Amino acid sequence: MKKIRASFCLIFIILFACSPKKNTWTSRAYQGFAVKYNVGFNAATSFNEAQNALILANTDDYSDILPLYPTVNKQTTSSISSQLNTTIEKCRKAIKLHSIRSKPTSKPMGMSDKEFRAYREQEEFNPQIPKAWLLMGKAEYYKADFVEAIATFNYILRHYPENPNILYGAQLWKLRTYTDMGWLHEAESHFSQIKSSNIPTSLRPTYMAFAANLMLNLKRYSEAIGYLEDAIDKSQNKYEKARFGFVLAQLYEREKNNDKARQYYIEAQRLATNYEMIFNARLRAAALERNTKKSLKTLQRMALSSNNKTYLDQIYYAIGNKYLEDNKLDKAIESYKTAMAKSTRNGIDKAQVALRIAELYYDKKEYILSGLYYDSVIVIMPNTHKEYKKAENRSQTLSELAQNYNTVQLQDSLLRLSAMPEAAQRKIIDRIIKKLIDADKKRAKDSTDRAALEVADKAGGISFDPLSSNMIGRGSNEWYFYNTSSLKQGKADFKKRWGNRPLEDSWNRLVKTPTANNIEGSEASDDSDTNITTAKDSSTQDKYSPEYYLAQIPTTEQSKQIANQLIATALYNMGNIFYTKMNDINSADSTYRTFQSRFPTDERKAETYFIEYQINGKLNLPDEQEVFRRKLLAEYPTSKYAVILADTNYANNVRKMLLVQDSLYRTTYEAYIGGKLQKVRDNYASMNQHFPMSEHLPKFAFLDALSAAKLGLKDTMESRLDTIISKYPDSEVTPISKDILALVRQGRKQQAATQVTENINERRSQEAKNEIDSIKKDVEKFSSNIAERHNILLIPTKADKKIMNDMLYDLAAYNFNKFMVKDFDFDILKLGRKEILVISGMDSLDEGNWYKRLIETDSNFAGKNLLSNFDIVIISDTNLSQIKTEENLSNYLRFNSTNK
Repeated sequence: MKKIRASFCLIFIILFACSPKKNTWTSRAYQGFAVKYNVGFNAATSFNEAQNALILANTDDYSDILPLYPTVNKQTTSSISSQLNTTIEKCRKAIKLHSIRSKPTSKPMGMSDKEFRAYREQEEFNPQIPKAWLLMGKAEYYKADFVEAIATFNYILRHYPENPNILYGAQLWKLRTYTDMGWLHEAESHFSQIKSSNIPTSLRPTYMAFAANLMLNLKRYSEAIGYLEDAIDKSQNKYEKARFGFVLAQLYEREKNNDKARQYYIEAQRLATNYEMIFNARLRAAALERNTKKSLKTLQRMALSSNNKTYLDQIYYAIGNKYLEDNKLDKAIESYKTAMAKSTRNGIDKAQVALRIAELYYDKKEYILSGLYYDSVIVIMPNTHKEYKKAENRSQTLSELAQNYNTVQLQDSLLRLSAMPEAAQRKIIDRIIKKLIDADKKRAKDSTDRAALEVADKAGGISFDPLSSNMIGRGSNEWYFYNTSSLKQGKADFKKRWGNRPLEDSWNRLVKTPTANNIEGSEASDDSDTNITTAKDSSTQDKYSPEYYLAQIPTTEQSKQIANQLIATALYNMGNIFYTKMNDINSADSTYRTFQSRFPTDERKAETYFIEYQINGKLNLPDEQEVFRRKLLAEYPTSKYAVILADTNYANNVRKMLLVQDSLYRTTYEAYIGGKLQKVRDNYASMNQHFPMSEHLPKFAFLDALSAAKLGLKDTMESRLDTIISKYPDSEVTPISKDILALVRQGRKQQAATQVTENINERRSQEAKNEIDSIKKDVEKFSSNIAERHNILLIPTKADKKIMNDMLYDLAAYNFNKFMVKDFDFDILKLGRKEILVISGMDSLDEGNWYKRLIETDSNFAGKNLLSNFDIVIISDTNLSQIKTEENLSNYLRFNSTNK
């Protein structure tokens, strides 16, 4: 019994000596051991599991430069949150239970007095606790709780400066967090403060890798190369060496250093453990082989491998690129088409192939085929891709071109057919129907997602020639419906592929083509399902019936005249598209000349003469310029174009306009900022009078409209904006003009509706209250995600419609003049009777704060003095979607104030 008591006493003495409240060698050793091999071990194990799971779950886009690390955001890390929560809990437990903060009373052996004095100044004497803090910060980073991670790293920097590994570890992870948050200004500033010469040897690979990560995000690729080479050289992690090597190869390829790129691709292939990277490294290495025959042999051998069945689109795309390098354009296009046909994934790889084909056809001026492939691109490609906007713009332009081209083909075909006897008409139509049936049978065997390839193949490489007078079958006796390239662009096939869709901004194939009969016979219905005349006889709606085609043939002089009018308008439109939207001057010249020769009495010929005068000036053909000047003066002497060209000083006036318009616009905008609204209006009037052809005229008109609104001339403002929209549909101010008109008119309608329904709303107040309570329960789950898109709310402190509108006008003018790339949108959020101005388009909270600081401090913002009438709040898309009532807004403001 005495022995047991003695043992308990001994244990008690040891535990008391090891208490974290004591600071002795024994307590430090015990508490450090407990953290390292118990709590800390479990925390580190969970953290490593989370890291590995994130790597395994990561998917990469090999068509672009890879990020150095797997993407970290709320979506990608949701599956590893349990392991990370375990890590954080264990770290907190270690800090709470094992921290030693009391000062030591005795000097450790071997330590000088000076060292002991410095040692006593520490805040923490358990060497494992700072490591626990650092691990917790990393776990918070991987949870995408970036703000919390930054706070943890800052805590370490303030409280544990004595340990270089911990200090620089926290600095480096703070750098990575800033970088992955998208706070690149802060990241770059923080990076400049890290003294690389003082970084411990064990952290050098991390420093090099995180520095490279920052440079990649800043798109300073040349600088990233040096850091990456050092990171690869110093890293002991096989996964990192393979991934870093692949990225380095991509950077060298971007720098046109193909030998170095190939060297690192081969090394990445050797080190990689996942097949996707092995395949892509081998593919790129083969594609960069200088010997074309050897390269093609390797690529074709890869295509035969059963392991690569899902990657055949990438292989044939690479083969196409090699043929293109060898100037074998036809073989390149054939390979690209095979790539589309072999593709089993509607992803970025297929989009890339379609984009390359679209670009090649565009360069060859085979615009109709190009448009079909651009259509496929915008369907498949994510709208966040860097090439998406360009592809979308070209798709819309080529869609418009195809619509007008289709009209010319159709009307010419119908007119030509109308001159034939009925027996000849039926003979051609029978061949058309047989062709359609055969095409349907073939299509039934093919995958419907190969639409672009199918259309292009069946078109047989038909080039687009705006001068073609033989619109019936290009060199054959067949007409529009027998020309598969044109037929496939019709509404019927569009409906099969996409369903019923209106012709609007986001969609882009022909919805309906007007015919002379359906214009002459009846008004076009808004919900017409086809481009053919609607008839009671069902046979006229069946494309397998001869009557379907016969019904469209113009049979009267009036219908033939309408057909010619449609052709004239389509040719005129095509010329404008070539000239203003595609900068294809030669095609524009040819199309305008065709228009002039076929329709000599059309009143729009005067304008085309003037454009031809400008075109031939750009082509440096002064004699041709003079021909069109004389034609304009002789045939249309009273037109505004003749008045301009009759002026012998026209060339000097043009030069003067080019010199004056920029400075005058700057002066006008400064006048707007300074509140000199009448001067703005006078400058617009002067510009309109003296330089009516100035490319800046829509911008002057826009400022004039805003000035008129601020002067109380709302009707003038609306009229001016309507003019901009109708007269200058492609101007850069047209979209924002549409937005302002929509908001102003929407506000007016809502105000009227409020007055009419006031009593009804009062009677339904209880019902509304119940609904609001229900909404609150469902939606008030506000998020702290700072990396998603954000908006700025301008919440008026008092209801004043004039101040609200003036702020809207000033912001519109400021955004248009300030930002050449960013596109910030406006909206009015109505909560009961409260109206809130919403500015959207910020990519992150950081950008929202930047924009807020800008409008608060920039002297070029005319509405700066009005900001005192608004509370400015930054809110994410997710949180904004939950603001349905004024009470929701109040709750969010409280949430926002406590989470700053």
